Amino acid sequence: MAVSDTTSACGASTTLDDGTDPAWASYLWNTTEDTQTISVSNSGEYTVEVTDTNGCIGYDTTLVSIIDPTITTSDTVICIGDSVTLSVPNSTQGLVCSPLPSNLQNGLLGYWPFCGNANDESGNGNDGTVNGATLTSDRFGNSNSAYSFDGNDWIETPSGNVVDYSCSFWFKRDQLPVTFEGFIWKRSTLSHQYCETSLGNQFYARAQYQSGNPIDVVTNYDIPLNDWIHCVFQFNESLKIIELYINGVLYSSASTSGGGYDASAALDKFYLGGRPFVNNYYLRGQMDDFILWDRFLTPSEIQELYELGS
Repeated sequence: MAVSDTTSACGASTTLDDGTDPAWASYLWNTTEDTQTISVSNSGEYTVEVTDTNGCIGYDTTLVSIIDPTITTSDTVICIGDSVTLSVPNSTQGLVCSPLPSNLQNGLLGYWPFCGNANDESGNGNDGTVNGATLTSDRFGNSNSAYSFDGNDWIETPSGNVVDYSCSFWFKRDQLPVTFEGFIWKRSTLSHQYCETSLGNQFYARAQYQSGNPIDVVTNYDIPLNDWIHCVFQFNESLKIIELYINGVLYSSASTSGGGYDASAALDKFYLGGRPFVNNYYLRGQMDDFILWDRFLTPSEIQELYELGS
């Protein structure tokens, strides 16, 4: 097949062409289009499935980066001696304040890019409530595009009535922990899941059940200070499994055969930046781009998130 591994394009859109061969009978892209060529306007990963006349199936994938060079102006009419401001989109912003690629909108419950506020940009209306956290610059230097936590702050977001879920976020630590420090926490009366740092400055995650044994994962990843890190945390109640990805790589997973889940947990909120009300394990650092889905992400989707965000 002919599509390249990476595709970069200047403009509002680009065309992907998987080529042709007399033996190829049909095409199917992950956008659901079934033509040899498709036009795409969002950066992200695109996959095509090709079936030949013998029924054999092949696959190919390309990671698309679209850079829109459109120049905008603050005015179209000026007088001699006046000035006008010209600007172009910031092509280094990754996911910042931009819609997610179409394949990452499948099962999307909430998208909080923190562009000046904690609003949900997914269209689902799950706006966050800020408790003490303050806006700061993100990993690209864009002002008011991430949140800073000083060890006593958190942001609440609705959970979208989710039980099985994946969440993605970026964070940066300012200093070594003096106790456990929380990144995310989803809590009900008797069941909860959380992802945080241990006293040894390593990732720690747990799914606590109403009854039976919890699921614990501890990684050997020593979290560097003042570096932005990407994390994906996944929890599946039916399989009783949790997974923890760091910078696109699966670092740890665990499961259990026992345990009963608290049914009210689907109605609870996510807490970003700490575990308020219980233990008070708060983050001292920054967080950005919190995203929530009602499904497990694939390894290629997680790698795509990391590449888009970095």
